[in-house]
Amino acid sequence: MNKPMRINCALAIAVLSLLTPHHTMRAETIYECQELAKQNYPLIKRYDLIRQTAQYTESAIRKEWLPQVELYAQGTWQNRVPELPDILTSLLKSQGSEPDGAKKTQYQVGLELRQWLYDGGTRRSALNAADAQRSVDESRNDVDIYAVRQRVADIYFGWLLIEANLGQNAETQKSLSANLKKMEVLVRGGVVQQSDADAIRAELLMVRQQQTELESMRSVQSQVLSLLCGREIRDVAMPTDIRQSEGVRPELRLLDNQLLLITAHNEQHDASLHPRISLFAKAYYGYMGYNLFHDMMDAEPTFNASIGAKLTWNLSCLYTRTNKRQKLSLQREIIETERSLFLFNQRMTLTEEASREAKFQKLMEEDDEIIALRKSIRQAEEAKLAAGTIDVNTLVTVIARESAAIISKSIHEIELAKARYEQSLTRGEQK
Repeated sequence: MNKPMRINCALAIAVLSLLTPHHTMRAETIYECQELAKQNYPLIKRYDLIRQTAQYTESAIRKEWLPQVELYAQGTWQNRVPELPDILTSLLKSQGSEPDGAKKTQYQVGLELRQWLYDGGTRRSALNAADAQRSVDESRNDVDIYAVRQRVADIYFGWLLIEANLGQNAETQKSLSANLKKMEVLVRGGVVQQSDADAIRAELLMVRQQQTELESMRSVQSQVLSLLCGREIRDVAMPTDIRQSEGVRPELRLLDNQLLLITAHNEQHDASLHPRISLFAKAYYGYMGYNLFHDMMDAEPTFNASIGAKLTWNLSCLYTRTNKRQKLSLQREIIETERSLFLFNQRMTLTEEASREAKFQKLMEEDDEIIALRKSIRQAEEAKLAAGTIDVNTLVTVIARESAAIISKSIHEIELAKARYEQSLTRGEQK
């Protein structure tokens, strides 16, 4: 391979090495993670099952208006049957005819056909109830999936807190390492004792142990979030655009749809009280037929058919109408009470979250000043180190306090973002 080609290959590899990590390490936003978790969560498949169930139910209701066909076969025995008058029987015998008379054993094989003309609104109310039930089932699934958002948020912000601690841990290690090198120089010069350097080295080792623990915790957060999202999540980004939309919580949609379902059931009960009109046709082969006189003279099976219209009115529904209405009324009151309770708790939660947001905003106003003061104190102590007049324990304490102040600021920023996000989640994020 000539030199220009080797240079070109090296450049290509370098470019790929720069581009590939940048692509795979892109930080995911909280909304991207929640959408991934929603699509990956097993409950998402329930939506298709709910829709398919509703389609089958509605299809079955509509098919009730198709002509209803029934094949049947029956046999009966009767204790009494039609009889010819005695005068007619005597007359027939005098003419040499012996009528068989009606048999007590009768049989039929036939077909019945019915077509509704008016069902009193039964089909329409049944379709409305099926649609309302589908909405309730979907809303209940929405509630379960909405809980996944909170679970993702807890892991997401927990990861951010760990990252903040890791970042400051690295800075603390740098500060301790730099001061350790200075201390070792002073030890070699006989200015300070070896135990002073060992004190800083021990503190450095403890900070490195904390790094190991934090990295282990971050790995767990990454694995759990990746499992929820259905793909590997390598990094997360600090939320900067918390959506403050006024959506509707799925719990409220569920309660509203349950109220609509109760209304649909009321309509069904009302429709069951209406009369129904249908056309019918009946044909059968058997004994006895419609021509009774002929069948009494000749006990042979015949073909018979009829067609007509029928009005039916099921008055037995009146027996339970009052009880059913009272039961539905009580169910409505229960749901309305649950709705009021949910809104009350939601207002309380929003008040608490707004208070938390105000608290972290107030704390952040003084974070920068505290960090600046801690930094100044640490620099002053490091200056003493250069002069060889330092108290090692004081230096370690000062470095730890500066680190704690910086971590505290990061925690306040993350907690503020979390408080704002939780308010959005409590209000109900719009889809």
